[in-house]
Amino acid sequence: MVSVVYEAPNSISEAVKLLKEAKIPARVLAGGTDLIIQTNSSEDQSRLIVDVKKIDGMLDAKLSKDGLELGPSMCCAELTAREDIKQMFPGLVEAAYLIGSTQVQGRASIGGNLCNASPAADTIPALIANKAVCVISGPDGERNVAVEDFVTGVGTNCLKCGELLRLIKVP
Repeated sequence: MVSVVYEAPNSISEAVKLLKEAKIPARVLAGGTDLIIQTNSSEDQSRLIVDVKKIDGMLDAKLSKDGLELGPSMCCAELTAREDIKQMFPGLVEAAYLIGSTQVQGRASIGGNLCNASPAADTIPALIANKAVCVISGPDGERNVAVEDFVTGVGTNCLKCGELLRLIKVP
């Protein structure tokens, strides 16, 4: 019997543990616009959905003299509504405007757009142009990966078993 197990951890360590110890294929839910389509079109198999939106910082964007710290679950609509971010990173905001319809932008996340690694991902070129860095959390701690090295192919990224995108830093 096919089952979908839904978990909504409250911390990075809980999420990493769920992903690392999963006995069935696991996927991270940030915005869900791509995940829902992929789940509905995939073969019948059980899966674990790990919703990371309850984790502190995953929905936030903080602008400082050092740049932008972007929570990967922040939706595109919230990003494009931030005047302070528009002034500092107009290309990134414009790229977020290009993602789908207004309704899709209300759910789609920058982190999801990046992790899905589609050749049509609108925000990836803007993140690369801004020299953005991915902060990845996993069982072995944290590591930083430049966005241009994060995407490894069509639909693939550098995340290892138990890892998730915790933060996008734009200097």
